[in-house]
Amino acid sequence: MIAAILLSALGSASVEPSYIDVAKQFGARGDGVTDDTGAIQRALNEYTGKGRVLYLRAGTYLVSDALAYRKGEGIYGFTHLWGAGPAKTVIRLRDAQWTDPEHRRALLTLGSHGSADWFHNTVQNLTLDTGKGNPGASGIEFYSNNTGALRHVGVRSGDGQGRVGVELGHGDMNGPLLVQHVRIEGFATGVHAGYTVNSQTLEHVQIVGAQVGLKNEGQCLAVRGLQVQASGPAIQNLGGNSFLTLLESDLSGKGPIAIENTGYLMAQNVAVKGYRDAARAGDGGGNSPLRNFTTHEFGGMVKTVRVAEPPTVSNQLRAVRVADFGAVPNDGKDDTVAIQRALNSSAPQVILGGGQYNLSQTLTVPITVRRIAGGMASLEFAPAMTEIAQPCIRMVGKGQPLTIDSLSTGYGGGKLWLFQNDADRTVVLRDLQTNLWFGTYRNTGTGDLFIENVVGGNWIFTRQRVWARQFNAENEGTKMVNEGGQLWILGLKTERGGTLVKTTGGGQTTVMGGMSYTTTAGKLAPMFVLDRGTLGLSFAETCYSGDPFATFLRAGSRTVLPAALPSRANGVAVPWFWTAMP
Repeated sequence: MIAAILLSALGSASVEPSYIDVAKQFGARGDGVTDDTGAIQRALNEYTGKGRVLYLRAGTYLVSDALAYRKGEGIYGFTHLWGAGPAKTVIRLRDAQWTDPEHRRALLTLGSHGSADWFHNTVQNLTLDTGKGNPGASGIEFYSNNTGALRHVGVRSGDGQGRVGVELGHGDMNGPLLVQHVRIEGFATGVHAGYTVNSQTLEHVQIVGAQVGLKNEGQCLAVRGLQVQASGPAIQNLGGNSFLTLLESDLSGKGPIAIENTGYLMAQNVAVKGYRDAARAGDGGGNSPLRNFTTHEFGGMVKTVRVAEPPTVSNQLRAVRVADFGAVPNDGKDDTVAIQRALNSSAPQVILGGGQYNLSQTLTVPITVRRIAGGMASLEFAPAMTEIAQPCIRMVGKGQPLTIDSLSTGYGGGKLWLFQNDADRTVVLRDLQTNLWFGTYRNTGTGDLFIENVVGGNWIFTRQRVWARQFNAENEGTKMVNEGGQLWILGLKTERGGTLVKTTGGGQTTVMGGMSYTTTAGKLAPMFVLDRGTLGLSFAETCYSGDPFATFLRAGSRTVLPAALPSRANGVAVPWFWTAMP
């Protein structure tokens, strides 16, 4: 696994590595016999908020109490718990530990912050097992803001008892976040979501053996590739604020209806098996698919967009560390030359590692580099860089796909652009917590672009195919421009006023789920602008500031006002809208 390779590569570093071996440093045994509660919790207490990956080697880690990310003054998330793989690393609750079904606790909780400042938390590559005889147990209470991922995780109940597999509704303001490649076995409810902000994105989630598969009580959910086998309803989307966009999913079970809905719902290419009705009385059931179903439709239904999956990164890539070329994090010195030497070394994988690196000039990524592994590093920029519109990282050449992941940047204004893509190669941007106030991305290259679990501001896509999952843009003013390309987004979340997406030059924009959290300047510009091309979207708004968007859409001389649309949480709710401009 990549995690193991990075641990090996970073383990001999002279500075503190970004991967912390919980067995080596805190004494966790993982033998299935020793109680490892104290060791894992000590690791969480020590490294919560420090931008390090707590790594659990292959093994079964027996625990007798709940594990929790620590809260404290000055801690804003940035905590990561990773294993060697769902089949290799298991955290297991002792049998008959929580026998009272009314005393509800989660095996692992990330808690909640009390504000939307619990950033960039991840849990990956492991299984959480609530054991047997623990009817009050849930698997995980996952919480993160701006970015955050529960990815490649198994959550199971040893005897089918338990409350919730993945709990996303235990605290207000949870999200935006990504739940991806997760399998849940047992529990009364597979996944639970609630409250009205900040939107959550689920992709390739399997729920087996639950009474209710997915239960949403107020949240904006963008869901693709959901597979449910339940003894009751596959989905409950309940309450006037609940907003669900459901794509390419399979729902099987028993009972009168597959999707119990009292909120807003858009479903496309959803297979239903075993239920009398699919989403409401009389709309089919048994083995009937929901090709295009929505509670509210404006315009026509656009044909299904063929969605591409991002390329995988080989775990056999030869790697070098920037430390080997003289880059030292957190020393306040300029690291530009050292990092550029690492990029020019011909190694296909370049590893930064945790800590802060300072840049004064553009870094150029040659075609020999296949992956830049940030290792939760932070990039800071010299003042001179922010005063001119130069890029921080420039991609050039024509070659195999490039992945850039696990990086963050400092905050502040300026004219700098984080990424300048002049390469004719596929690029994957994953798990990036970047500055909202300068430009994040622009391109002249025409290779495909994949964006996954990223926050930033100011994006310009020029004649490019773009697929984004859990995409968060929070700058005030125009957030992204699609100039003649194909832009598909699963789970778009925004804040502040300004146009969310401007489509021009014959571009095709499709937004499948998400939410504008309109906190300021709703009168600044239309939410969406279409100059020429097509726009299809399933999208909602929440506004508690009293300044929601004054204009939903401007398409040429046509203007659509919020008064013409359904409402949700002081904003608009549009399960499906489609329009075109020649």
